[in-house]
Amino acid sequence: MAPRRHKRYRQPPRRQKRVVFDEFSESDVLRWAAWGEAGRQFHWDWYSDLAGRI
Repeated sequence: MAPRRHKRYRQPPRRQKRVVFDEFSESDVLRWAAWGEAGRQFHWDWYSDLAGRI
């Protein structure tokens, strides 16, 4: 019979520092929304112009 091994107790996990991936303000969100709307309008105009040429 194989000898019994002693149970190894895991150490409690170390407390990790908080990680912040992104920080942005409300004005950043509004600017991104306006940029997104301008981009969609550009593509709509571009594809509409291309479709009119066919």
